[in-house]
Amino acid sequence: MASKEEVVQLKKVVQELRKGQLDILIRLETLEDKVAALEGGEVTPGKPKEPEPILTCVQCSAEYKESENAEGGCKYHSSRLTSAGWEYMYSCCNQGGRNYDSARDLPGCTKGKHRSKHHTEYFYAAYYFHMSDLSRKAKQLWLTMDLKDHVTECCEWAEVGLSDEGKVFILVGSVRNACGTCAEFSSEELKQCKEESFTALQMSDSVGWAIKAEIQSSDSEANAITVSIKSASSSIPLVKRVGLHFAGDVPMPGKVECLSDPSPAKPSAPYTIPEPTYEGPVLDPGVDYSKDRKSDYETETTNVCLLKLQQHGCTEVNSSAFKMKNGKWNNLFTATLKVTNTSQANLAVTDVYGEYMNEAGEWVKCDDQWIGKEGRRGSYNWFDSTSFNMEPASTKTLAARLAIAFPGDPPPNRCRAHRSLPQPLHLRVTFVDQRGGTASLEFEQGNPPLDLATRKLRDKDWKPLQFHLFADDTKKCIRSDAAIYYDDDGVLCYRPTPCGSCSSIFYIGSRGASAAYKAKLAGKEEYELTDMKTEDMGNIIRIFVVVDLEAGVAYALKVVITTPTSSATGYYLLPYDDVSLASMTVEPQQVPLKSEFSVNW
Repeated sequence: MASKEEVVQLKKVVQELRKGQLDILIRLETLEDKVAALEGGEVTPGKPKEPEPILTCVQCSAEYKESENAEGGCKYHSSRLTSAGWEYMYSCCNQGGRNYDSARDLPGCTKGKHRSKHHTEYFYAAYYFHMSDLSRKAKQLWLTMDLKDHVTECCEWAEVGLSDEGKVFILVGSVRNACGTCAEFSSEELKQCKEESFTALQMSDSVGWAIKAEIQSSDSEANAITVSIKSASSSIPLVKRVGLHFAGDVPMPGKVECLSDPSPAKPSAPYTIPEPTYEGPVLDPGVDYSKDRKSDYETETTNVCLLKLQQHGCTEVNSSAFKMKNGKWNNLFTATLKVTNTSQANLAVTDVYGEYMNEAGEWVKCDDQWIGKEGRRGSYNWFDSTSFNMEPASTKTLAARLAIAFPGDPPPNRCRAHRSLPQPLHLRVTFVDQRGGTASLEFEQGNPPLDLATRKLRDKDWKPLQFHLFADDTKKCIRSDAAIYYDDDGVLCYRPTPCGSCSSIFYIGSRGASAAYKAKLAGKEEYELTDMKTEDMGNIIRIFVVVDLEAGVAYALKVVITTPTSSATGYYLLPYDDVSLASMTVEPQQVPLKSEFSVNW
């Protein structure tokens, strides 16, 4: 079997030969035009010469005269501009861009002469379009068949029918290579067959697929057409036969038979899949305390403190990745306060400290605290110490930041209190003046409910939802989930979302059949689609194809989600289409065959 490099080299040679053939045809056409002009008659003396027409090149859109058309004067792309994901690309040189207009204006990669006729107006390039016309304008279509090759990921096809000119045509081709061939037979040719069986068409590829069409006859008259398609992924070919008889000189179809079918048989009993399993803790979205949270607290003073405190704005929560010396990270709570000196004299604040209430209802001193002023764009300018002076009867807007330290690695930057703290969390900040008097203000903080992906939420965005699975990372308060659904075009889609973000869309399509073939070769009942594996911050989502090795059928998808604290496994049962052996309903009559058909590759 030839290697891929040899196949690519051969294709380049074929392309060069076709370009040479095209140049010969153009030169031939130019010479024929000159001969026709010379044969048109003698030139009348004194008659002005006709001006040479100005032509427009179909390759580079430039205007030119044929007499000035020199080799290398035209720069063009030998392939069409096609969409490739987010970009528009020329396959001939792999140039392109995200904008169609800018990609279309890229300078050409091939040099040649200007042409006023498109490539498809010449015979060799128009051959494929001729086949399309045969199929589209067919008077009758007797037989259609196709076979997916799971090794080359391409599809081979064949059609047999009656053209609008009354001829029997046979079309065969490959979708991936965009190649094909056709044959047409008149009634006279089909009634004068010298052999009982002869090959009408045959094409193959070095990777292992092949197509053959044979015509069988009895008493020198064709009575059947048999087409066989063999893929590289199966030793069993797809073979179908359509009977043939004549009503006068008009060919008529007979019964369509399937002589060989590599498609797996439908199982006698329907497949079953296990229920989803979950291991580890699951996140609770939490309660919204915003409506019940108390926001107005009175200042509590001792020793007739002359300070008055008022909360100004809501409490901000943040986590800091800064590790303290003892290996802990800080959960930070920031409250904006209005501090008023109610006396008519200067007043010094000698200390500020913070406390929080634990689950036992006891006030516990915070690990650290800062006092400062609010800066621009949400930033703060913190003082070097917690002592400062206040002028008589003045009011300052200050920010108090309280730190509660916890062991372990810092979580992602979430505006939430640590899960070990009670909710709502009661905090208290105390100011001490120069006389030892204290003024305290209590305030509350409540975590908003977690925004967790649920089946109900996904069903709103991705309809109709067929499957949903999730697993939580309770240390970082994040959820990873995966969904399977049909898009607007009816294509089955798989969408994994690790950490609740960075979602990717994968189209299942025929991946199941391809994976079933590979799993059967490896002898594995589960085959992982490694290109669909997603991972983020230790949260991994993997997908497997579950295969019935005996029948060679991919009947389910298995999704496994693993997080640092939990895991989940779920199955989705793939829809199984019943394979029909006959591809047409027209059965005028069954023609008895004297010669049997055999496949010899």
